[in-house]
Amino acid sequence: MSERKKPFRPIRDPFVVQDATGVAIRTRLKDLAPADDKVIRLIGAHMGGLAAADLALYSRAGFERNKDTWAGRKQSLTAQSSSRWAGAVTKGTHDQYALARRGQFAYRDTLYDGIRMLLNRLSLPVGEKGTKGKPGGYRSQGDWFHKSRRLNILHARLAAVEEDIATGRVHVVRGGKKLARNRHNLAAAGLTEAGWRDRWEAARWFLSADGESGKRFGNETIRVTPDGEVSIKLPKPLEHLANAPRGRYVLSGRVSFAYRGDEWADRPHLAALHTDDVVWLRCRTAESDIGFALASRTVATSGGPGRHTDESGRHACPWQTPPQIFQALVLPLDPARDAVVDKTVALYTSRDPAIGSPLRSAVAGVRSATEFAELLASHHRRAGLWRRARIEVPGEAGRILRLHLFHVLQTLSPHTAELDVGVPARGLHGEAYRGHVFWDELFVLRFLSLHFPEVSRGLLDYRYRRLPARWLDLPSGRRPDRRHRQGRQG
Repeated sequence: MSERKKPFRPIRDPFVVQDATGVAIRTRLKDLAPADDKVIRLIGAHMGGLAAADLALYSRAGFERNKDTWAGRKQSLTAQSSSRWAGAVTKGTHDQYALARRGQFAYRDTLYDGIRMLLNRLSLPVGEKGTKGKPGGYRSQGDWFHKSRRLNILHARLAAVEEDIATGRVHVVRGGKKLARNRHNLAAAGLTEAGWRDRWEAARWFLSADGESGKRFGNETIRVTPDGEVSIKLPKPLEHLANAPRGRYVLSGRVSFAYRGDEWADRPHLAALHTDDVVWLRCRTAESDIGFALASRTVATSGGPGRHTDESGRHACPWQTPPQIFQALVLPLDPARDAVVDKTVALYTSRDPAIGSPLRSAVAGVRSATEFAELLASHHRRAGLWRRARIEVPGEAGRILRLHLFHVLQTLSPHTAELDVGVPARGLHGEAYRGHVFWDELFVLRFLSLHFPEVSRGLLDYRYRRLPARWLDLPSGRRPDRRHRQGRQG
């Protein structure tokens, strides 16, 4: 059996990586209108010039990279664009600089390895044979001479890299080194001079922005609505080209993302929209990262034909605080006839089985829902839950008991048996205990065991999963009786 040349690298201790908080997708805009094409080119060229100047300043040797200089750079950029564009440019500069610095350190390590190898082989006699896992000397005096010159070149490169690292200087080609080299070999690259120039200018443009939490459609600089409308915040020198309020330019076409489109659709933490007669709201919980979507359909009838008026733009925007969306119904009323408003709601979560997107399922659910009379009849047909929980107690005591049974069934039913949920204090209708779960299942287990044994089993499994083994041997008086958030006993 042959011996290993190198030992295996040690395995590091495991650690938890934070979940991704966003998704970056690059796409192309095709078949643009001439006016749109002109505006995008002007924005890209203007912001590209600002980004190039900022990167050149930040990459200089001896430049002070701190909060004060960052504030001065951003203030200077804001005067020529906007505060959000300035933030995007400075962030892009910092990211590019950090990437270049990592490349410098990696290049220095490569030079160290090459110098070490050359020194080792040059120190050996010419023609000395190597052994297994150990190189020998060079074959001839000519090889030894060329490698000694190579060693001097590597030493010079290493000195230059170490000087750049010490002074904080980086060398970056905006547009890419590969494309820059193609300029001197257009035939091999299959480009004409004009074609190369177009690519070079486009590669040096700056037309990107990161998402912003709590902002409308997730971004205020380059905004893309769920139906594909694109609007761009124009830099100050180009605000005269705006075709929308507040210095924005809206493209005449629509965009779509064929690649990773679902991830793009889920990019905001909270989004709401009014389309046709359906209002939907999509949210994601902050800690457990559970996505859920709520969609509602409102149909109004009165003495005359009802008409729907969307006034969400005149009220608090759904992405402001608190997030809201409105739907105003304007009805002509007739004293002799009733006005009827039917509202149908569908709620789906990312934990529901056999669904791909909670939002699509919720919207499809309310669109396909039947009229109120049929929905009410279907609820009556599903009265089996009440039949299983039925307890005959006459008089006022019976009415009070049924009220409490209603509260229990709101929180616990066969629908929750497989959901790994406990019994929150005061159920789902009281906020006094802020969602804490104590041992309240002890008060309802006898009733559930008789009428819903599968729910009792689910509650016992819920408790068993959250009790560490060392606590199972504790006396009952010392066992923790409260659970919150991640499910730990406390």
